[in-house]
Amino acid sequence: MLAISQPSLIPMRSTSKHFQALQDCARAHGIGLELRMAATSEEITPAIDAAKASAVAGVNVLSSPLLFANRRIIFERAAAVGLPAMYQSPEEIELILNLKTAKALGLTIPQAILDRANDVIE
Repeated sequence: MLAISQPSLIPMRSTSKHFQALQDCARAHGIGLELRMAATSEEITPAIDAAKASAVAGVNVLSSPLLFANRRIIFERAAAVGLPAMYQSPEEIELILNLKTAKALGLTIPQAILDRANDVIE
């Protein structure tokens, strides 16, 4: 989860590279950013409560299967403690296929899938 000091976010699992990019972008726009992590559904409410205790301006829930499955809990808890919240999902998804690995695994990728790939690694 992320919490924004002047707005904040709530991601669960992502790469440190992804978080670094978020922090760099927030800093460039003069926005404070706090990470609130939750690896299980039981950790979501305490993460929101910790964000509220830090006096953040809001919560931005980043896309993950865990957070999507628990979005009702997230928004109900955020509302209960008076934190604005939004769910952020990716706007674009890239499909990259590694044909060498597929061949090593004995997989055949259908042409229709190959045609939709953004990148194909031979």
